[in-house]
Amino acid sequence: MKEVKTIGVIGMGAVGISVSCILQQANIRVLGYQHKSRSKRNFKKLLEEEKIIVSNKTNVSVLPKKNVLNIEITDSLDDLVSYSDIILRCCSFSEQKSIYDFTEYQKSILRERSIPLFLFPGSWVSLGTFSNDELNVGMIGYSPVFATSTLSSDGVFVEILDFKLNIPLAFYDVETKNDMLIFFNKLFSKNTNTLMFIDGGSPIKTVLSSPVTAINASAICDNALKLKASNGGTIYEEIYMLSDVYTNMFDKLYKEQVLIGEVMNCGGIFKLRDWFSNRISSLSKEGDLQLILSHVYKGKLVAISGKDRRLFETFYTLLFFKYFSNAIGIDVPATDLAVCEMNSLQKEINGSTFPESICNYVKASAISYANLMNPKIEKMACSMF
Repeated sequence: MKEVKTIGVIGMGAVGISVSCILQQANIRVLGYQHKSRSKRNFKKLLEEEKIIVSNKTNVSVLPKKNVLNIEITDSLDDLVSYSDIILRCCSFSEQKSIYDFTEYQKSILRERSIPLFLFPGSWVSLGTFSNDELNVGMIGYSPVFATSTLSSDGVFVEILDFKLNIPLAFYDVETKNDMLIFFNKLFSKNTNTLMFIDGGSPIKTVLSSPVTAINASAICDNALKLKASNGGTIYEEIYMLSDVYTNMFDKLYKEQVLIGEVMNCGGIFKLRDWFSNRISSLSKEGDLQLILSHVYKGKLVAISGKDRRLFETFYTLLFFKYFSNAIGIDVPATDLAVCEMNSLQKEINGSTFPESICNYVKASAISYANLMNPKIEKMACSMF
């Protein structure tokens, strides 16, 4: 593995800033990307004035309790691909996706330099977006920290609330994956007995093994009436304490992912209990899904609004999954229902359904990815007989 001196970070939200701070602490040069149109958060100026503060609210002592972010910021993706040894794209699918897209020239540089490009949190949309580009793409199942970000006239304040463990890290190239596992565990793991990153297999297996989209969709639909009553304003609720109806939706949505995994011969996809057990060591070994949700989420109030990014990220991810599944000949009725309910909610609280142009882009990406994968699926099917 070549020496890593500079890591590029795309996405300067709570997670991007937190990850940058951790890398900074490990003496890695960080080159953050902020599009010039994002004037609300002029990071270059805030950095110069030392107004981006990261607070460590965990019991991890190797990370300072308070740190001033001191990285480099660029508004040029040309610079990012030219000077980074690894790029972390820690932003989910955005309705302003064009500001994060690489040009063909930039993709050619990525290919020429064989730069590992990590997508996280892992999603169907991000996987499909890069499927035809022959880039050195890997995926991290979900962000390595729980973090919040507050913007005020005094600066940007990020709080790291917890570190996650057993995060699937995936790459199609096995050698690159093994190198990256060693490298990132050395950088991020704060306890030598517990690894932050584990072998997630292929990127598609990592996507299928995560129930994040399924539980977010179920929680959003379950709280639709409250979001409507607030006219799309912020509500504070135990949104993941799902009712019977939406616990059932959550279960069915994830089972549809598992079904696609079986069709694509992705062995070892997490069961829901295993996924939760990786996060809550005291989780009871008995009880149904609703009891598990109660054990994990009871008493945990979560803020969500009609403008929350979880709405459009979850919707577009489900939409991609729906079109991908249909394109390989699989019906996914639970996903169809969730897509319909979320689109209706979007119309009621924001005045219109999700933009048709973006939906068409997601559909085209999903079908393109399905066409790419179909020969592999057919080959798998033939090998079974």
